Amino acid sequence: MPKETEKKVRRPLTVVIENLASDSAPVEVSIYGVGNKFPSPKDQMKIFRFTPESKTLTADLKGVEYGEYAIATYQDMDADGKISTNIIGVPTDPYGFSNNYRPKIKAPSFKDCSFDYDEDNNTVSIKMIR
Repeated sequence: MPKETEKKVRRPLTVVIENLASDSAPVEVSIYGVGNKFPSPKDQMKIFRFTPESKTLTADLKGVEYGEYAIATYQDMDADGKISTNIIGVPTDPYGFSNNYRPKIKAPSFKDCSFDYDEDNNTVSIKMIR
């Protein structure tokens, strides 16, 4: 008799976002693949929007296949559906990137923020910059 093979269940990509400014303002999480223009607000692979219940948000990003990705996120303090910036384009809403990359002069590159999502690496922690 042939052995039954165990079907492996793919673990969802889980994102843990800390240091939120509000426990109720929506959080938008954008995931980018290798072929997307990171961190362009017009070329995300997928966009997720969550409402936190505390100053830390833990959420599963469903429908994402294993692979190499980068994440850009922000907390939409005025709930207008876009990140607020100052006159020179620096975000005024809390924001963050995978690998906890902290930009100094310019926006990060995909390489700065990329990570591998697979069976063993399926949680990304991001601390918001505010």
